[in-house]
Amino acid sequence: AMAAGLHASCWVDVTEKSLTWFRKMRASSAQEKAPGVGLQTLMGSDWPMMAGNMVRNLEEGRVAVVQAVLKRI
Repeated sequence: AMAAGLHASCWVDVTEKSLTWFRKMRASSAQEKAPGVGLQTLMGSDWPMMAGNMVRNLEEGRVAVVQAVLKRI
């Protein structure tokens, strides 16, 4: 962030919480019942594949999910 001219005043790694959430979303999208309105509505018919890819990338440590507050320096 510093190289981009930003200072992180808060940085929280929420990777494990995100992995749990994506696993749950992947499992619910695999069920036969019609999904309610949610992220799958926005992402479209490729959502199950996208969720699966995200789970795999999180499990393999290829990506991380963070919540951050950044300030321009």
